[in-house]
Amino acid sequence: MSSAALLCKKLKGFAFENAYKHRSVLELELEGHKVIHSIMDMLWPAIVSRGDPRKEIKGHPGTPFEKYAYGRISENYRRVFESPNEDLPLGYRRCQLLADMISGMTDGFALSFERELRELRC
Repeated sequence: MSSAALLCKKLKGFAFENAYKHRSVLELELEGHKVIHSIMDMLWPAIVSRGDPRKEIKGHPGTPFEKYAYGRISENYRRVFESPNEDLPLGYRRCQLLADMISGMTDGFALSFERELRELRC
Protein backbone atom coordinates (compact mmCIF):
# COMPACT_ATOMS: atom_id res chain seq x y z
CA MET A 1 0.00 0.00 0.00
CA SER A 2 1.38 3.40 -0.96
CA SER A 3 1.92 6.08 1.67
CA ALA A 4 -0.84 8.19 0.04
CA ALA A 5 -3.30 5.28 0.25
CA LEU A 6 -2.37 4.70 3.89
CA LEU A 7 -2.82 8.40 4.70
CA CYS A 8 -6.19 8.40 2.95
CA LYS A 9 -7.30 5.34 4.93
CA LYS A 10 -6.20 6.92 8.22
CA LEU A 11 -7.98 10.22 7.40
CA LYS A 12 -11.20 8.38 6.52
CA GLY A 13 -11.04 6.49 9.81
CA PHE A 14 -10.43 9.69 11.75
CA ALA A 15 -13.33 11.48 10.01
CA PHE A 16 -15.67 8.57 10.62
CA GLU A 17 -14.84 8.36 14.31
CA ASN A 18 -14.56 12.08 15.08
CA ALA A 19 -16.89 13.81 12.62
CA TYR A 20 -19.62 11.52 11.33
CA LYS A 21 -20.41 10.15 14.79
CA HIS A 22 -20.28 13.57 16.45
CA ARG A 23 -23.47 14.54 18.29
CA SER A 24 -24.00 17.70 16.24
CA VAL A 25 -23.77 15.73 12.98
CA LEU A 26 -26.18 13.08 14.23
CA GLU A 27 -28.64 15.75 15.44
CA LEU A 28 -28.54 17.45 12.02
CA GLU A 29 -29.09 14.10 10.31
CA LEU A 30 -32.06 13.37 12.58
CA GLU A 31 -33.58 16.80 11.90
CA GLY A 32 -33.26 16.20 8.15
CA HIS A 33 -34.94 12.82 8.53
CA LYS A 34 -37.86 14.42 10.41
CA VAL A 35 -38.27 17.20 7.83
CA ILE A 36 -38.26 14.80 4.88
CA HIS A 37 -40.82 12.53 6.52
CA SER A 38 -43.00 15.48 7.43
CA ILE A 39 -42.99 16.74 3.84
CA MET A 40 -43.77 13.27 2.54
CA ASP A 41 -46.64 12.91 5.02
CA MET A 42 -48.14 16.18 3.78
CA LEU A 43 -47.55 15.71 0.04
CA TRP A 44 -48.67 12.09 -0.27
CA PRO A 45 -52.40 12.74 0.46
CA ALA A 46 -52.26 15.66 -2.00
CA ILE A 47 -50.87 13.38 -4.70
CA VAL A 48 -53.32 10.56 -4.01
CA SER A 49 -56.33 12.90 -3.87
CA ARG A 50 -55.48 13.97 -7.41
CA GLY A 51 -56.72 10.62 -8.67
CA ASP A 52 -55.53 9.45 -12.06
CA PRO A 53 -54.53 12.60 -13.94
CA ARG A 54 -54.85 10.78 -17.27
CA LYS A 55 -58.60 10.55 -16.73
CA GLU A 56 -60.73 13.63 -17.18
CA ILE A 57 -61.33 15.31 -13.85
CA LYS A 58 -63.47 18.37 -13.31
CA GLY A 59 -61.58 20.37 -10.74
CA HIS A 60 -59.08 18.94 -8.30
CA PRO A 61 -60.59 16.71 -5.65
CA GLY A 62 -59.31 16.89 -2.13
CA THR A 63 -59.19 19.36 0.69
CA PRO A 64 -58.08 22.95 0.18
CA PHE A 65 -54.76 22.05 1.81
CA GLU A 66 -54.28 19.08 -0.56
CA LYS A 67 -55.01 21.31 -3.55
CA TYR A 68 -52.49 23.86 -2.30
CA ALA A 69 -49.81 21.27 -1.52
CA TYR A 70 -50.23 19.61 -4.93
CA GLY A 71 -49.93 23.01 -6.60
CA ARG A 72 -46.62 23.60 -4.79
CA ILE A 73 -45.06 20.53 -6.39
CA SER A 74 -42.75 21.55 -9.22
CA GLU A 75 -44.62 21.97 -12.48
CA ASN A 76 -41.93 19.94 -14.26
CA TYR A 77 -42.51 16.95 -11.98
CA ARG A 78 -46.31 17.30 -12.23
CA ARG A 79 -46.09 17.42 -16.03
CA VAL A 80 -44.35 14.04 -16.08
CA PHE A 81 -46.86 12.59 -13.59
CA GLU A 82 -49.84 13.92 -15.56
CA SER A 83 -48.53 12.96 -19.00
CA PRO A 84 -51.11 11.01 -21.03
CA ASN A 85 -48.22 9.22 -22.77
CA GLU A 86 -46.94 7.63 -19.56
CA ASP A 87 -47.76 3.91 -19.39
CA LEU A 88 -46.38 3.23 -15.92
CA PRO A 89 -48.85 2.15 -13.21
CA LEU A 90 -50.51 4.97 -11.28
CA GLY A 91 -48.99 3.90 -7.94
CA TYR A 92 -45.50 3.94 -9.42
CA ARG A 93 -46.03 7.40 -10.95
CA ARG A 94 -47.28 8.71 -7.60
CA CYS A 95 -44.17 7.42 -5.84
CA GLN A 96 -41.97 8.82 -8.60
CA LEU A 97 -43.62 12.27 -8.27
CA LEU A 98 -43.04 12.31 -4.51
CA ALA A 99 -39.45 11.06 -4.81
CA ASP A 100 -38.65 13.56 -7.58
CA MET A 101 -40.00 16.46 -5.54
CA ILE A 102 -38.11 15.46 -2.38
CA SER A 103 -34.84 14.65 -4.13
CA GLY A 104 -34.88 17.94 -6.02
CA MET A 105 -34.92 20.03 -2.83
CA THR A 106 -31.95 21.76 -1.30
CA ASP A 107 -31.66 21.58 2.49
CA GLY A 108 -32.74 25.19 2.90
CA PHE A 109 -35.73 24.81 0.60
CA ALA A 110 -36.84 21.63 2.39
CA LEU A 111 -36.76 23.40 5.76
CA SER A 112 -38.75 26.41 4.55
CA PHE A 113 -41.17 24.28 2.50
CA GLU A 114 -41.89 21.97 5.44
CA ARG A 115 -42.50 24.98 7.70
CA GLU A 116 -44.80 26.56 5.10
CA LEU A 117 -46.90 23.42 4.69
CA ARG A 118 -47.00 22.69 8.42
CA GLU A 119 -48.25 26.20 9.21
CA LEU A 120 -51.01 25.96 6.56
CA ARG A 121 -52.19 22.45 7.39
CA CYS A 122 -55.40 22.33 9.38
